[in-house]
Amino acid sequence: MESDIDTINDLERRIDELNKLIFGGNSSENVQPICPRLNAFAQLLSGTEKSKPVVKELFQKMPSIEPMLDPNFIDNSVLSNNARFMLIQAEEERIRSAIETLQSIDKSKSILDSEHIKSASSDIGKLQPLAMSIADQLEVSNDLSMKVRSLVEEYNNIIKLISQQFIGWDEYLTKLEESRNLERIKDDFK
Repeated sequence: MESDIDTINDLERRIDELNKLIFGGNSSENVQPICPRLNAFAQLLSGTEKSKPVVKELFQKMPSIEPMLDPNFIDNSVLSNNARFMLIQAEEERIRSAIETLQSIDKSKSILDSEHIKSASSDIGKLQPLAMSIADQLEVSNDLSMKVRSLVEEYNNIIKLISQQFIGWDEYLTKLEESRNLERIKDDFK
């Protein structure tokens, strides 16, 4: 009997601690203890379950739905062993290529772990001015490329105009020569 009272006292103490943790350290009179609230919530759930046939059906189907929530469910149910084998065979070349790449990396591990590679981080400061110089040179070369492109376009336009002028002169001279030839022919027949 005494152990039952100790157990009840222990449970009440634990419930009070739980109330303090949930509702904060101050125990005001406005705060409803947790047990009645949980009991009311459980009754609300059971009332919902009884009043709604859809919810009742859902709770009945839960054991059959739970295996479907497993991430491996689709792999196990959709793909047969033969289909899995064919999938692996289809990816065989890519898998072999990945294996070869990993083996070459493993072989070059000693090179990658060498002191030269490890000390490369200390040389980054030396490379920064070089990178800036390269960026400046790229900018200058882009500017020069744009200038050269515009000069080539101007050159092409001038050559086109000169060619058109020469063609015009050639046509004019050809007409003059033809008219002179006609005059000579007329003079010869007279």
